[in-house]
Formats: sequence, structure tokens, C-alpha cells
Amino acid sequence: MKRMIELFLKGRLKEAQEIHYKIYPFFRAFGMNGRISPIPLLKEALNLIGVKVGGPRPPLRGATDEERDSIKKVLSDLNLE
Repeated sequence: MKRMIELFLKGRLKEAQEIHYKIYPFFRAFGMNGRISPIPLLKEALNLIGVKVGGPRPPLRGATDEERDSIKKVLSDLNLE
């Protein structure tokens, strides 16, 4: 993200746009199933890459199996697994 913003500020819009399109699925994944807060799925992503942050606090609910699988795919596509 930092690189994308640096490129944008330098006027290198095409390169910034390429990065945006590459990471967009990552951010989109946190809003799946109509979730309002991205925190539970962000915590799931962090746990999956080895940064142990635990689960969300109530009343937020953790990731479903379907959501977990989607997050794993996005992380794999970005070589972040």
C-alpha cells in the first residue's frame, strides 16, 4: 500500500493502479457476507499468516469456514500465506 501511494503521489498512476488492482481482493474480502466491521476477518487473516491475535471480542463473530477459505485464497494469491 505504501508503494502504491508513493507512486500515485509521484504521478505514476498506471503503476499505482496496477498495485491497487492486485491488492483490491484482499480488502474486499473483509466485507464479505455483508459484514459491517472488517476486524473479525482481518484478525482471521493475521492468525492465518502466523501473527496470533486471537479472535474478535463479542458481539463480533469469528470467520465462517467459507470466509476462512476465501481469505486463505486471497492470501495465497498475494503470496502472503
